Amino acid sequence: MRKIFLLLLPVLVTLDLYSQEKSGVLEFAQGKMTELEEFQKSLVENPSEENKKAVMEKARNSVMDMLEFDVISRMALGKYYSEKTPQSKRQMDRFRELYRRLMTESILKINLPEKKSLQKKNPLKLHRESYKKDTIFNMDAWIVHGTMVSKKIEYKVELYFYRKNNRFYLYDVRIDDSSTLLDYRNYFYQTISDPKKGMDYLIQKLTEKVNDLENGKLKKKK
Repeated sequence: MRKIFLLLLPVLVTLDLYSQEKSGVLEFAQGKMTELEEFQKSLVENPSEENKKAVMEKARNSVMDMLEFDVISRMALGKYYSEKTPQSKRQMDRFRELYRRLMTESILKINLPEKKSLQKKNPLKLHRESYKKDTIFNMDAWIVHGTMVSKKIEYKVELYFYRKNNRFYLYDVRIDDSSTLLDYRNYFYQTISDPKKGMDYLIQKLTEKVNDLENGKLKKKK
């Protein structure tokens, strides 16, 4: 029996790799990028405030379509996610809303930049997909591998998706193996565990950051 298994192993591995290649996650991610590129093109062709408002609304809906914020919020807050009391439930609802807006506006800021750079090509290029068990967040992860060039430096970019009801949802972006979601979680943990800060302070800071992002007032780091 063991010999038969060893003989079949190369075939099983090949079939597994084939199923991963045909999962559709790469096409899904490429489709979302194409949508954002079309929105960018529309902003270049018609920079009026009316068109900008309409295009940005469509872009936000497109981005939110690939984000499930209940799951992502639970991963981001980890051990601090709780709805045991009316107060904690209100806090979780508020956090979920703020994190939704933060993720959405951050993605839009990268893909639909300020007017002066609207005609620049998208620096992100998608190449292939793979599957693995994400041990950081204990998720079955379908990964889209890409590269991004910034200031003549090429970075490795990995988009992490999970699958639910035959849909793919983005939950993490890793640049040169640095997890955006884990960075957020570490910051959330540090803030919530601080006796002088806590959950209400975190919500206050997130509110300020999200408002700055949506109003285009986020200051660049020097």
